[in-house]
Amino acid sequence: MTQTIKKEQFKKAVENASTEKILKITSNELKTATKTMECNASTWLQKRLSKETFDTFTEEEKAIVRKARMKRFMIVKGDKYIRQRGTYAGKAYVSKFIEEINAINDKYNLYSITKASKS
Repeated sequence: MTQTIKKEQFKKAVENASTEKILKITSNELKTATKTMECNASTWLQKRLSKETFDTFTEEEKAIVRKARMKRFMIVKGDKYIRQRGTYAGKAYVSKFIEEINAINDKYNLYSITKASKS
């Protein structure tokens, strides 16, 4: 009986998480990288991008992805990037991302947790 209640509570928590707005962005700053660092948007892009989705990209978007791939999806010293601060599920976070990659992720809904595509 206890295990059933836990499963039901878990289901309810998942439903609530997907319907509530739990992401709050508090700032976006354009910065210049002083060292090489991970691009959080590229991490999502690599996990979620399928060949079918890539084929729907414009030539400009494909060029952006190819350029990022040449840099191993990293923000390198001298690159412009966005530093975003906010809260997610009540916890503070800081993300750093290449602006164009972030725009692609938004356009094609690659930040979606429920979307599962892999090339």
